[in-house]
Amino acid sequence: MPGAADAIISSWPPAPVLADVAHIRNYIAADSRRYAARWVEHVFEAAESLAPFPEQGRLVPKAAPRQDIRELIVQGL
Repeated sequence: MPGAADAIISSWPPAPVLADVAHIRNYIAADSRRYAARWVEHVFEAAESLAPFPEQGRLVPKAAPRQDIRELIVQGL
């Protein structure tokens, strides 16, 4: 029977996230379409790495005391 985690995974990524990614991709693509595509791939690979390790990343200080909101910094290509 599907649970809450299944609902979250099936709705990933939310539309606002896709819009942000597209905006950043377009900004990078103005200089290099190749690096823009690599950046998008890198971001989604990092996001997919959260499935088996949902507690990786640091707690978001502004979200305290919640322990379920984390951020994963994606850097380097």
